[in-house]
Amino acid sequence: MDTGFLTDTQLLDHFLNRNFISDIEIIVPNKVVKIYFLGNMYYEKMVCSDEDTFDLERCCYLALAKHFYREDYTMEGIEWLATYHLPFLKDWNICVKNALKNFYRKEEEKRKEEEDQKEKERIAESKRQKKIAYKKRREERVKEERAKALSDEYAIALDTLYKELTKRGFINSEDRECSDF
Repeated sequence: MDTGFLTDTQLLDHFLNRNFISDIEIIVPNKVVKIYFLGNMYYEKMVCSDEDTFDLERCCYLALAKHFYREDYTMEGIEWLATYHLPFLKDWNICVKNALKNFYRKEEEKRKEEEDQKEKERIAESKRQKKIAYKKRREERVKEERAKALSDEYAIALDTLYKELTKRGFINSEDRECSDF
């Protein structure tokens, strides 16, 4: 939410289109709501009592009535205005419907952004697991190659040893048994 001042053309747009509600912020779900007016310069904090049921549209009408008629009416009069008068005026109705539409659009964008973030984290975790599995397979393959190379070297070394011992006469060439020294 930006807290900057509105230009004259923005103010004119707000007054001509009756787009007084610039943002809706839910502080405590189904309990406390802040409704910002005219480019977030002013706001009304609305608290739903325990015996009432929470309705965001009614909350917007109450905030409008409270914001514009605070000096003229009592709280009972403001509630009467919000319940029986403002919802039937076209400009105020358009204002509330636009504000709710923008609020739900922003909520949907937040939800999609969270889903995208979760998907990115899931993909990153999957890549990390694949990389770990690849490194493990590569280590096992290297170990097997080393063992095979060592066994080959061992076989070659044994073979040369037998040849050398046979040449010197310590081993019979037919049965490969060692003779006494």
